[in-house]
Amino acid sequence: MMEQPGYCTQYGIFAQSTKTMCISKEYGSDAVIKFENWERLQFYGQNVRSILHDDGKRFKNDNGNVRSRTYLTLAAVVANRASFLPNLHTLEWTISQASSIPALGVIASPSIKHIKLIIKSDIDSSRVLNTLLGRMGDLITVDICLPFDTTVQTAEDSLSRFLREQPKLSNLRLPPFFVSEKIVASLSGMKLRRLEQPDRGNRRSQHNPLGSQLCFDSEAFSTLTSLDCDMDMTKASTVFSASMAPRCLTKLYISTRHLSDVGDLREFLGILVSTNPMIIALSLNLYSFGSATDAKALTFDDVSQMLRFDLNELTITHDLPLLYGLDHIHQMGAAWPKMDYLSLNDEPLVQDATSSPPGLPPEMLTAFTAHFPVLTTLGVYMRIEEGFEEMLLTPKEKFKKLENFRVGTSSIVGADPEEVAAFLASMMPNPKVCIVNTYSSWYPRPLEGVVNNLGWDGVVKAVSACFKAQKRLLRDLKDKEALLEEQRAINASLQEIEISLQTQITALKAEHEACLTQTETTVKQSATTQTPEVPSVESEASTAVKEYQTADVPLRCTIRSEVVSPQY
Repeated sequence: MMEQPGYCTQYGIFAQSTKTMCISKEYGSDAVIKFENWERLQFYGQNVRSILHDDGKRFKNDNGNVRSRTYLTLAAVVANRASFLPNLHTLEWTISQASSIPALGVIASPSIKHIKLIIKSDIDSSRVLNTLLGRMGDLITVDICLPFDTTVQTAEDSLSRFLREQPKLSNLRLPPFFVSEKIVASLSGMKLRRLEQPDRGNRRSQHNPLGSQLCFDSEAFSTLTSLDCDMDMTKASTVFSASMAPRCLTKLYISTRHLSDVGDLREFLGILVSTNPMIIALSLNLYSFGSATDAKALTFDDVSQMLRFDLNELTITHDLPLLYGLDHIHQMGAAWPKMDYLSLNDEPLVQDATSSPPGLPPEMLTAFTAHFPVLTTLGVYMRIEEGFEEMLLTPKEKFKKLENFRVGTSSIVGADPEEVAAFLASMMPNPKVCIVNTYSSWYPRPLEGVVNNLGWDGVVKAVSACFKAQKRLLRDLKDKEALLEEQRAINASLQEIEISLQTQITALKAEHEACLTQTETTVKQSATTQTPEVPSVESEASTAVKEYQTADVPLRCTIRSEVVSPQY
């Protein structure tokens, strides 16, 4: 077989520019390893930065996933395992078979900085963690996923020993309720930056009582900037008021299994604002996961202290639809001009109109377009009923950067989907906006008052049709605009010609009048020059009288003489 650049066919090791190593060919136990090829193998090994291994998955772009015995075979030949992959810094290892645990011990080396362990059911988690003891001491990130039926008591001994060997640990992700007193003791002296205990659905709570919830009893928590945890809201205020509680949080994702009194939530938010004012991302998961019908409605006034944060991400979930009005939208827009992700309980667990408050009136969506200029994701719960088309108004503004519109379990009852689609399309910046109608498939029981078809499939199709029609209309308008522009150019040209002609006519008239004036003057001058001047009789007589007076000649004779004998 012809060898390709960055591909070692003898051992099936693939090391491209992605710096990720996968072994694409199954390395069987009967393979023969030639000594002269180790130099080339070590050259490729220096380029490997990360390994992704899953003994229960087959990748698309290889001939198969790496078998665990491949690593064991390589390790048996390589005298120094650390030198085989000297620049390996990231390891993600999924264990669904016990046979891959020894291979994990082979690959584990001091050069690794980030590790993620996904341990499937029927695998002894303590054995996996004990395999790693003494092999890695410079970890920065530890991410451990355990089966839901794993209890704290089962894994905390091995986990605490493993964590105690990581003095540089900064990012820790553990299953919920796993930060027990022994785990907290093992973190002593560390400076954690991020602690995550995500549990979407709280299914683990049946194996771990609230007595194992997070408590800030170590200075390792004081430097946290990101925290994702489950907490009893009745004790949250006390926990966050502790002397070693975090004071530099910028991201907080908190879940509680039951909110019996909104006063506890108000008190907690008040303390949170005073102790961690730099929070920019906040998630409040307030699902009860019990009898949702017993839950009390949550109003925006109950969480209004969040307005004191400069948030760019907010998620609120609750059993019943969140109650807020137009004034609250204005307040949110004024307080959070950088808001990028806003989800206001778009998926309440109870949507029965007879037992829960109504959703957001659809016409109030226009307020979000005006007050959130950089919003890319919006999640709201609406109940669009018959008569919606009567109040349909074209929004004055569009969303500028919206990419995802989450309607959750919003329902359309009696309204025309095409009218709803036309209304939504008029607010969307482009046809690429994704309208998401989600269902809580992770929730263990059917949602109350929710049916599978809420009318949104028709809306999504109609929105697409609206944008296509809008595109055709814009194209037609563009063509008409081009014709109008051409007509305007012709009219402007004709106007210029008319002005030019008027100028020429005015000039010709002026020239003609000038010529007439000059002609009249010339004629008058010519007439004056050619006609002889006839002396006047009175003037001659006057002259004669003057001469007579001077010469003493008889006037009568002179006059007679002049009269009888005129001179021409």
